[in-house]
Amino acid sequence: MSASVAGHLPPPTPDQLDESDRALVECERELWGPSPAKEAAVAERFGMSMPAYYQRLYRICQTPAAVKYDSVLVRHILETADQVTAHRHRVISGGRARG
Repeated sequence: MSASVAGHLPPPTPDQLDESDRALVECERELWGPSPAKEAAVAERFGMSMPAYYQRLYRICQTPAAVKYDSVLVRHILETADQVTAHRHRVISGGRARG
């Protein structure tokens, strides 16, 4: 009996995302309304806090498997992360310059 007939997929190869990693990446494809909706969905679907979700998501997006899975989405996720980080640095350094 083949793996698909038995209801199980073969394990991913090193250049493929496993099912849970794909689910995290796909969650970012969804259009979210207010932030609490996304936070609740992440807690329900993945059982993790938003910081833990984003840490895992960014780690996944830095792998060749994620780029192979959907390079445009992965690039968007990483560029958004870079913009958030740059904004935080500006806020922090701007606060120190005034103080």
